[in-house]
Amino acid sequence: MTPLLIGSEIYRGSTYGPKHPLAIPRVSTMLDLVHALGWVAPGQYRDSPQASIDDLARFHRRDYLDALQRAERTQAVSAEDRARFRIGADGNPVYREVFRRPATGAGGTMLAARLTAAGGIVHVPGGGTHHGRPDRASGFCYLNDAVLGLLAWLDQGLNNILYLDLDAHHGDGVQDAFHDDARVFTLSIHEAGRWPFTGGSDDRAGGHAANIPVPAGFNDSEMAWVLHETILPIIRRLNPQAIMLQCGADALEEDPLAKLSLSNNAHRAVVAAVMGLAPRLIVLGGGGYNPWSVARCWAGVWGVLAGHALPQRLRPRRFCAAWPSTATPGAPSARAPPGAPPRSTGSPRWRMHRGGAWCARWCAAPPRPPWPAFPPTRPAWHDAPMIIRRAVLALAALAPFPLHAQPGVDRPQPRLATEALVIVTRDGRRLPFTVEMAVAPEHQMIGLMFRPEVKPDEGMLFDWGSPRESSMWMRNTITSLDMVFIAADGRIHRIAERTVPLSLATVSSGGPVRATLELGAGVTERMDIRAGDRVLHRIFGTAP
Repeated sequence: MTPLLIGSEIYRGSTYGPKHPLAIPRVSTMLDLVHALGWVAPGQYRDSPQASIDDLARFHRRDYLDALQRAERTQAVSAEDRARFRIGADGNPVYREVFRRPATGAGGTMLAARLTAAGGIVHVPGGGTHHGRPDRASGFCYLNDAVLGLLAWLDQGLNNILYLDLDAHHGDGVQDAFHDDARVFTLSIHEAGRWPFTGGSDDRAGGHAANIPVPAGFNDSEMAWVLHETILPIIRRLNPQAIMLQCGADALEEDPLAKLSLSNNAHRAVVAAVMGLAPRLIVLGGGGYNPWSVARCWAGVWGVLAGHALPQRLRPRRFCAAWPSTATPGAPSARAPPGAPPRSTGSPRWRMHRGGAWCARWCAAPPRPPWPAFPPTRPAWHDAPMIIRRAVLALAALAPFPLHAQPGVDRPQPRLATEALVIVTRDGRRLPFTVEMAVAPEHQMIGLMFRPEVKPDEGMLFDWGSPRESSMWMRNTITSLDMVFIAADGRIHRIAERTVPLSLATVSSGGPVRATLELGAGVTERMDIRAGDRVLHRIFGTAP
């Protein structure tokens, strides 16, 4: 049967908010790349439906689904909902499509289960949200599409299913969902000691799971050993009726949130090895927080599934020919692939993409050494890590893989345009500041990351355009900050003082705000700035 690809335009322009690891485009870049390569034949693409409440209630509680819809509708979350459902907390922000986007991902995975009822292969790059819980958001995941897809298979009468997870983070939500269900066996290869800090090697989930926590630096050769010595023997022993493969791209070398060192070769090799071992295969996306490496990885995975040879190098102009930069912004390209929905071309990212810069980045990395072959007999598991590491280090010395730094990912962005801002305290003091204006999404995503210091009379003002919940991160911010959340009337709504540098904890506004002002750590305390003080700036209709 012809492999099918399920995607959606909801991912284009959708973002979890500035500074969040999922502020980046991922599914849309992958879909654009495979279309540009000519790897999607007519009839192979399906648009992902949005799952209904009844569909989602197969696993998720209805009061939680109501809270998600309420958060999207109001773009805010009550203190009660935040505490109970973890929406707007723990890295799970309120954003524009906070219900529709995960419901579309879930709908795609459930559609894949229906399409493979009689057998087949389906790739759903928008799926893979494996941390989602029945009654709360967890780990950037609001719904658990993997669980819903597995349940759809079970509802068809299947009783021997393997769930295989390659994400850098343990797929705790899926394992726990089927902890007492012998019909689903979960197998996870993930980084040891990384959130959610579950999935130890002794965790068998009642005998229905195997977990392989691997050390930082885990590389292609070691993954090849795990593939041949663990993954394939388990699959052959189970002889499953269906395999669901979560292909998170955060285990790649270039990912900023994990410390594993796989290349795209590893993911493609696993896919190639397992795709013929069960009559039904669904391949999901998952983690991955470097847009360039995610697009390459998932496009390569689709290439393997669809039987396409990967070109050694893609000419930059080839991408631009597929999506000409001369097309009228907002109009569908004359060469849009058959069955593809119209593209939105209004965002700066899309214009950069269309201009060819993204293609050049996709093609910048030379091919890695070929996937290593192993002799039929290999040493015992306990001796393998040291032996393989020594061999890989020797290979790495002979054939190093250059990493290409991306502006704004490992360095501060250039200084933005500045404007005057004044804070008027409750006792009438006027405190002047010079603030950089972060208005464009690409500037808001980087903010003050990697800035070594912020002067006492300077800062950065994030203008959200309209009131919304603001959830800020300190992921790559190396100096402590004071975050001032400002309501639409210019009054300070909340102040978060001395935020922790390099932390993954979310700093939230606790309600809709028009803007967020980042100042140096301790400035608000020294100047006795408090909630209720007034901010004078043009976006609030007041002159400083």
